[in-house]
Amino acid sequence: MSTASITEAVLAELGTPCDRVKLDISAGDTRKPDFLKVNPNGRVPAIAYRGAQRDRSTESKGGSRRLSQNS
Repeated sequence: MSTASITEAVLAELGTPCDRVKLDISAGDTRKPDFLKVNPNGRVPAIAYRGAQRDRSTESKGGSRRLSQNS
């Protein structure tokens, strides 16, 4: 399980267009070189926004988590 459904819900609520890529975690899709370019930690969800990658594991612990156009 991942928190991808939460990320998807937030993007939908914000009306943010996005490309979704379905991965088979059990088949090792998150360990393939193409995915590791987006998220070297090999975790989902991963968001690439204007060339910058974000995933929950790179966020600070505690407090609110926010991804804005300015980050």
